[in-house]
Amino acid sequence: MPLTVDELSPSNHILTQLQVWMLTNNQAACIELLKNLEKIVYNKNAFNDNKMNLLIFACQEGLTELALYVIRKEKTNLETTESISRATALMWACSEGLTEVVKELLKYKCAAGYATERGDTALIYASDKYNIDIVYKLISYSIDTKININEFQINNVNETALDYLLTDDYKEHINKTTYIKSVNWLINKYQETDPSSEVLQRNIDRICADPELKKKLKINCTRPRIAEAVVAVQQGIRLGSPKTRAQKADVGSKRTTAKKSKTAAKAIPLALATRQQEEDTGFNVDLSDDEGERVSPRR
Repeated sequence: MPLTVDELSPSNHILTQLQVWMLTNNQAACIELLKNLEKIVYNKNAFNDNKMNLLIFACQEGLTELALYVIRKEKTNLETTESISRATALMWACSEGLTEVVKELLKYKCAAGYATERGDTALIYASDKYNIDIVYKLISYSIDTKININEFQINNVNETALDYLLTDDYKEHINKTTYIKSVNWLINKYQETDPSSEVLQRNIDRICADPELKKKLKINCTRPRIAEAVVAVQQGIRLGSPKTRAQKADVGSKRTTAKKSKTAAKAIPLALATRQQEEDTGFNVDLSDDEGERVSPRR
């Protein structure tokens, strides 16, 4: 028996009643009912007993058609965050793999970098569930719009988006171009921002422990660590294998070696060292899609 508008209580629990009904009816019927409901259904302050508005609820339950209807109904007047809500509509859409919903939410600029009290973000939600197409979409969105997606966010269990992408089930995804590009983009961002980051170092260790992944990401684990390379350049030491440096020291006099070091210190700026490391590791990654449209991590 269809639920009518008259059967809904006018109390603050209207959304709770409506959402319970939605779970037992098809989305087309839900949308027809919504067309007759008052503005309260979409109001940013209209939350159910669990502090979720209709859009958050639809995304959590994986109701794509319903979520898209609400988004397109409101457009620029969307509100997906609430101070005591655990997650936004975008986070739930990322978690449930609702790619079309994510695209629509980003189109109307819905809190892409918002973090919950637990420290989780939309990127973390997508990475945790290995929804790689959505991870790639968030990264591309950030590159195209310059809007922060909080890619360095660490949650309350000391994990980041990069950590989630390199643990558990990553082997199922390493043949996907979007996975490789996404991981490389994140590594490149850490390398540019904080090359001595603990997050970066532990994830490089994970990569180097897997020969196949190392090959896919083009990480040369025989090279000095990034942080060590930066320090080396600051001290005027040319990058190269330990064996090469030892041979140069043996054949040259102390005076010649000192002269070379002094010259290197002046001639190799930090930017050059960073660029060489990118060439060695593949950090500077082209995020172009299969059709050839260039999307580069470089600003």
